[in-house]
Amino acid sequence: MTSVLYNDRQSTYPVFFVIFIIECLFCIGFSVYAYIQGDFEVIIVSLIALVVLGIIFVSFLWMQVFVYDDRLTVRYGFFNKTIFFKDIRKITVEPYDFWKYGGWGIRWNWTDHSTAWVTRSGVGIQMYMDRKACFISVREPEKVFTIVRGRLAQ
Repeated sequence: MTSVLYNDRQSTYPVFFVIFIIECLFCIGFSVYAYIQGDFEVIIVSLIALVVLGIIFVSFLWMQVFVYDDRLTVRYGFFNKTIFFKDIRKITVEPYDFWKYGGWGIRWNWTDHSTAWVTRSGVGIQMYMDRKACFISVREPEKVFTIVRGRLAQ
Protein backbone atom coordinates (compact mmCIF):
# COMPACT_ATOMS: atom_id res chain seq x y z
CA MET A 1 0.00 0.00 0.00
CA THR A 2 1.36 3.40 -0.94
CA SER A 3 1.53 6.16 1.62
CA VAL A 4 0.34 9.73 1.18
CA LEU A 5 3.35 12.06 1.16
CA TYR A 6 1.34 15.26 0.64
CA ASN A 7 -2.35 16.11 0.89
CA ASP A 8 -3.81 19.47 -0.09
CA ARG A 9 -7.44 20.60 -0.13
CA GLN A 10 -8.18 23.98 -1.67
CA SER A 11 -11.49 25.79 -1.86
CA THR A 12 -12.65 28.12 -4.60
CA TYR A 13 -12.87 31.91 -4.36
CA PRO A 14 -15.68 33.27 -2.14
CA VAL A 15 -17.12 35.16 -5.12
CA PHE A 16 -18.30 31.82 -6.51
CA PHE A 17 -20.37 31.31 -3.34
CA VAL A 18 -22.06 34.66 -3.98
CA ILE A 19 -22.74 33.75 -7.62
CA PHE A 20 -24.25 30.44 -6.54
CA ILE A 21 -26.52 32.14 -4.01
CA ILE A 22 -27.68 34.62 -6.68
CA GLU A 23 -28.42 31.73 -9.08
CA CYS A 24 -30.40 29.93 -6.36
CA LEU A 25 -32.38 33.06 -5.54
CA PHE A 26 -33.12 33.49 -9.25
CA CYS A 27 -34.42 29.91 -9.52
CA ILE A 28 -36.52 30.29 -6.38
CA GLY A 29 -37.89 33.64 -7.56
CA PHE A 30 -38.70 32.16 -10.95
CA SER A 31 -40.49 29.26 -9.24
CA VAL A 32 -42.55 31.62 -7.09
CA TYR A 33 -43.47 33.69 -10.16
CA ALA A 34 -44.47 30.53 -12.04
CA TYR A 35 -46.54 29.41 -9.05
CA ILE A 36 -48.39 32.72 -9.01
CA GLN A 37 -49.04 32.35 -12.74
CA GLY A 38 -50.17 28.75 -12.26
CA ASP A 39 -47.49 27.31 -14.57
CA PHE A 40 -46.53 24.14 -12.70
CA GLU A 41 -44.27 22.77 -15.45
CA VAL A 42 -42.00 25.80 -15.07
CA ILE A 43 -41.91 25.24 -11.31
CA ILE A 44 -40.72 21.67 -11.80
CA VAL A 45 -38.05 22.74 -14.32
CA SER A 46 -36.87 25.54 -12.00
CA LEU A 47 -36.60 23.19 -9.04
CA ILE A 48 -34.72 20.62 -11.12
CA ALA A 49 -32.35 23.38 -12.23
CA LEU A 50 -31.86 24.36 -8.59
CA VAL A 51 -30.98 20.79 -7.62
CA VAL A 52 -28.57 20.42 -10.57
CA LEU A 53 -26.90 23.74 -9.74
CA GLY A 54 -26.53 22.61 -6.13
CA ILE A 55 -24.93 19.30 -7.08
CA ILE A 56 -22.50 20.97 -9.48
CA PHE A 57 -21.62 23.70 -7.00
CA VAL A 58 -20.98 21.33 -4.11
CA SER A 59 -18.90 19.07 -6.36
CA PHE A 60 -16.60 21.88 -7.46
CA LEU A 61 -16.14 23.58 -4.08
CA TRP A 62 -12.86 21.82 -3.38
CA MET A 63 -9.90 20.45 -5.25
CA GLN A 64 -7.75 17.82 -3.59
CA VAL A 65 -4.15 17.02 -4.47
CA PHE A 66 -2.50 13.84 -3.21
CA VAL A 67 1.15 12.92 -3.68
CA TYR A 68 1.86 9.23 -3.20
CA ASP A 69 5.10 7.24 -3.51
CA ASP A 70 4.70 6.78 -7.27
CA ARG A 71 2.09 9.29 -8.48
CA LEU A 72 0.26 12.56 -8.05
CA THR A 73 -3.54 12.54 -8.06
CA VAL A 74 -5.89 15.50 -8.43
CA ARG A 75 -9.61 15.35 -7.65
CA TYR A 76 -11.83 18.23 -8.67
CA GLY A 77 -15.57 17.73 -8.75
CA PHE A 78 -16.44 14.64 -10.75
CA PHE A 79 -13.02 14.58 -12.42
CA ASN A 80 -9.77 12.85 -11.43
CA LYS A 81 -6.32 12.97 -12.93
CA THR A 82 -3.38 10.76 -12.05
CA ILE A 83 0.16 11.49 -13.18
CA PHE A 84 2.72 8.80 -12.56
CA PHE A 85 6.21 10.00 -11.71
CA LYS A 86 7.72 7.71 -14.35
CA ASP A 87 5.94 9.80 -17.02
CA ILE A 88 7.21 13.20 -15.81
CA ARG A 89 10.17 14.58 -17.78
CA LYS A 90 10.44 17.95 -16.03
CA ILE A 91 8.80 19.72 -13.09
CA THR A 92 8.97 23.41 -12.18
CA VAL A 93 7.38 25.83 -9.74
CA GLU A 94 5.63 28.58 -11.70
CA PRO A 95 3.00 31.26 -11.20
CA TYR A 96 -0.41 30.56 -12.71
CA ASP A 97 -0.83 32.27 -16.08
CA PHE A 98 -4.47 33.39 -16.06
CA TRP A 99 -4.29 34.66 -19.64
CA LYS A 100 -2.91 31.38 -20.95
CA TYR A 101 -5.77 29.28 -19.58
CA GLY A 102 -8.53 31.87 -19.29
CA GLY A 103 -9.84 31.29 -15.79
CA TRP A 104 -10.12 28.87 -12.93
CA GLY A 105 -11.27 25.27 -12.81
CA ILE A 106 -10.11 22.54 -15.15
CA ARG A 107 -8.71 24.46 -18.09
CA TRP A 108 -7.25 23.51 -21.47
CA ASN A 109 -4.91 25.65 -23.54
CA TRP A 110 -5.58 25.56 -27.29
CA THR A 111 -2.08 26.52 -28.41
CA ASP A 112 0.13 24.03 -26.55
CA HIS A 113 -2.63 21.56 -25.48
CA SER A 114 -1.64 21.79 -21.82
CA THR A 115 -4.11 21.50 -18.97
CA ALA A 116 -4.47 23.39 -15.71
CA TRP A 117 -6.28 22.37 -12.53
CA VAL A 118 -6.75 25.61 -10.64
CA THR A 119 -8.94 26.77 -7.76
CA ARG A 120 -7.01 29.96 -7.02
CA SER A 121 -4.35 32.03 -8.73
CA GLY A 122 -0.85 32.00 -7.36
CA VAL A 123 2.11 29.69 -7.60
CA GLY A 124 1.76 26.01 -8.46
CA ILE A 125 3.63 23.17 -10.09
CA GLN A 126 4.06 22.74 -13.84
CA MET A 127 4.77 19.20 -14.99
CA TYR A 128 5.94 18.28 -18.46
CA MET A 129 5.33 14.83 -19.84
CA ASP A 130 6.19 13.47 -23.32
CA ARG A 131 3.63 15.41 -25.38
CA LYS A 132 1.66 17.25 -22.76
CA ALA A 133 2.01 19.57 -19.81
CA CYS A 134 -0.11 20.06 -16.70
CA PHE A 135 -0.27 22.92 -14.21
CA ILE A 136 -1.73 22.22 -10.76
CA SER A 137 -2.33 24.85 -8.11
CA VAL A 138 -1.20 23.80 -4.64
CA ARG A 139 -0.76 25.67 -1.38
CA GLU A 140 2.83 24.56 -0.90
CA PRO A 141 4.37 24.28 -4.39
CA GLU A 142 7.96 24.13 -3.12
CA LYS A 143 7.11 21.17 -0.89
CA VAL A 144 5.37 19.29 -3.73
CA PHE A 145 8.28 20.14 -6.05
CA THR A 146 10.79 18.75 -3.54
CA ILE A 147 8.81 15.54 -2.99
CA VAL A 148 8.23 14.85 -6.70
CA ARG A 149 11.77 15.85 -7.69
CA GLY A 150 13.13 13.46 -5.06
CA ARG A 151 10.98 10.64 -6.43
CA LEU A 152 12.11 11.37 -9.99
CA ALA A 153 15.74 10.99 -8.95
CA GLN A 154 15.11 7.45 -7.68
